[in-house]
Amino acid sequence: MSIFTRASGPFVVPSADRGDRQTNTQSTSQSAGAFITAKVIDFISDPKALSQERTDLIKTSVVNSSHVNSMPINSIWCQIIEANRLDQHIAYPFFPAHLCFPIKPAEQVWIFYSAVDQTYYWMCRKPGDYISEDVNYTHIDRIVNQPTTVGSAGSEPQIGAKNAFNGTVPNAASFPQGKTDSVYDKTSGSSINDDQIIAQSQEYQEKFIQEAVPRLVRQPGDLIIQGSNNASVLLGSTTNTPGQGIVDIVAGHNLETIPVTNTRGNQEVDKTQPANKDGPGDFVLDKSRLYLAMNDNPDSNFSINIEGINGSGDGASAVIKSDQVRLVARNDVKIKAENSNAAVVIRVNGDIVVVPGSEGKVYLAGTSSDQPYLRYDQFTDIINRILDITAVLQSNIPIVSAAAAVAAVGAAAGPAAASAISAASQPATTAADTAAKAMEVPIDPYTAQINDALESIKSSIILGS
Repeated sequence: MSIFTRASGPFVVPSADRGDRQTNTQSTSQSAGAFITAKVIDFISDPKALSQERTDLIKTSVVNSSHVNSMPINSIWCQIIEANRLDQHIAYPFFPAHLCFPIKPAEQVWIFYSAVDQTYYWMCRKPGDYISEDVNYTHIDRIVNQPTTVGSAGSEPQIGAKNAFNGTVPNAASFPQGKTDSVYDKTSGSSINDDQIIAQSQEYQEKFIQEAVPRLVRQPGDLIIQGSNNASVLLGSTTNTPGQGIVDIVAGHNLETIPVTNTRGNQEVDKTQPANKDGPGDFVLDKSRLYLAMNDNPDSNFSINIEGINGSGDGASAVIKSDQVRLVARNDVKIKAENSNAAVVIRVNGDIVVVPGSEGKVYLAGTSSDQPYLRYDQFTDIINRILDITAVLQSNIPIVSAAAAVAAVGAAAGPAAASAISAASQPATTAADTAAKAMEVPIDPYTAQINDALESIKSSIILGS
């Protein structure tokens, strides 16, 4: 039989632990409409995913067992731990699925009873004080475990958690079982403790990560939505002047204080240190950030310095920063400066289009670079003109070659023969000039190479042809 299992029939706290012997029905009727403190035995993210064995265990443990088969997602199995009560119940989430607060097994939670539908609802985790409040995991018993009055000879008072954090004992980050207004000496009664709760919770063992998470200190007007594992959304302002609103979404705040290792072997923030030292918003070291501002200087905030480019100054701004940034579109990606025609477009067909403004230029390697980009339309025109020139040269190569041959034969046969041969082999108007130039500029061996190179440049893929 599980430690959570109760006897069949109406739940009645044993007389050794309760003096009033009230039944559960009487106790719940007195608590209708009031907030009650309970301890979470298990968080039930999806009731339909529970094993039959776990479902049967819950049914035999809770008073309102009729709720087990119908409870919604994000319900909890909890034990009331105040007003001398230790009865266990299923509690539905108070808020609809649009808003879900974090809650973990063995944390304390606010619940209340609705007499209309005879159902308990859990509101949110109960806050602790300075030495126990932790967005990752809060063990409130650290604050209620006050030293007891020394009893009979040989008995030792409990060590208060506050004293532990003040250095009275070396191990401050422990998990005492506390002492509430229950007649028990432990928060959850004599037959159950937190270590047993988390050991038997699949949700805790498989889906929760305990780690040191920086505490965020907000301004009076800020709204912070913060998860349990170092991710947050801040709706606030940069200064206490009008027009400075920001939305700051961060995953991975930098923790500047040294975390401590608790008695469960997990790390948590050192709550002996001021919270504002944990990590007061670090644009350099925070892991990933989406930062939206009404009026701020993004270049200054994020140390964006580009040689030859002046900072943009203050203004409405949006910044994404992380180790690896990806923009993925199912169709086109467009980056455009609103007040000009300058844009970069990545099309779904694979084209990458860079469009300067009407008077703009595209700079590569900086604005002062002596390696400007090539305009394809202008470059193509130049190449075509060069190709036309080489085509004319190619058409004259046979004449040039013949003239050179005539000159060579003439030199061997003598002046008179050379003159006769030359006159017979060339057009009357150009033969002499062509032969003379051919001897001065031997272009024949290079013409084909020039032509091939120009054709290659013209058809190069980097020019987009």
